[in-house]
This record gives sequence, structure tokens and C-alpha cells, in this order.
Amino acid sequence: MKDNEIVSRIMQGGHSMEKCLETFYRENIRFVGVMAKKHQLDRESLMDAYSDSIIDFKEQIRKQKFQQKSKCSTYFYSIFNNKCIDILRKKTTNIITHEIPEHLKDTSPDIVNEMTSADRIHYLEAIINQLGSRCREILMDWNDGYSMEEIARRNNLLNANVARSKRYSCLQQLMEIAGRHKNYAN
Repeated sequence: MKDNEIVSRIMQGGHSMEKCLETFYRENIRFVGVMAKKHQLDRESLMDAYSDSIIDFKEQIRKQKFQQKSKCSTYFYSIFNNKCIDILRKKTTNIITHEIPEHLKDTSPDIVNEMTSADRIHYLEAIINQLGSRCREILMDWNDGYSMEEIARRNNLLNANVARSKRYSCLQQLMEIAGRHKNYAN
């Protein structure tokens, strides 16, 4: 597919967009191998980052943030690379956090953060409750750190790839619902 067709079909939405993204997903899967060598992340982390990058790529186009100054694949590569870097940062941050001596940690409660966290949790619960039960289960399992293989087993799905695909679909539904909520809030 040519870049103009990719952008056009994503902007159209619906079935045309889905087919386009499926093709784009397959055509650019080679980047997983590139990122594996570059960042030395495990396969599951790479596939999660890859799926998330597809979602971000779609959103960037739909929000007209992609200026077409580069090829779609180049733009996508940069999104995917940044997702991988974020994973590495989280792993590094977690290592550093665990190495801080207990007597240096600030254990005082931050009431402002606790209140905003509670508000966010209520907001997310309201949105998630609008999803079907299967999507809720898959997203909650994913959020709880289950591997794609475990999610597939827990939700009676064929394999990890089916679970990953279903998670992608559920995340799209979640973003759609969140977008509607945002529009009502404004």
C-alpha cells in the first residue's frame, strides 16, 4: 500500500481502516526483529510495544499529527522505537527504585496525588464497565501483568496471538468510549 492510501483509509475509519491496519501490521512486523537486536527486550514486551505502536500510529494519523514528511513506515518505526525505550526506562526505573535504602524513602502520604488517583480510578472504572465482559477480563488480566499465554488460557482463547489481537481490539473500543466521554465532558 502507498502512504497516501494508508492515511486515507485510516481517516475513513471502519472496515477499510481495519483491513489497512492489519496489512500495515503484517508488512512492518520485521521491525520487531530490528528492535530485539537494538534494545534486547523479550519477545512479549516487543509484541506488546508493537501492538501499542500500531494503535498510536492510527491515532496520530486520525488526529492529523502525521505531516507526511516521511514515509508511514519510518514514522511508525519512530513510534515503535520510543515505545521500546519507554519499556527500558521503566525497567531501569524499577531497578533504581528497589535500590533506594528504606530510610531514604519518603513514606508520607501525598493527599493531592491520592485524590487525583481516586478520581482517575473512578473515571476508568466507568469507562471499563461499558466494555463487554470478555474485554474487561482481558484488559484487567493484562493490567495485572499476566502474559499473553496466560490471558489466552484464562479467557479460553486459542493462543497468545489471538489474545494479543483481542487485546488490541479491546483497547480500540476503550479509546472510542473514552473519546465519547471526553466529548461529553467538554
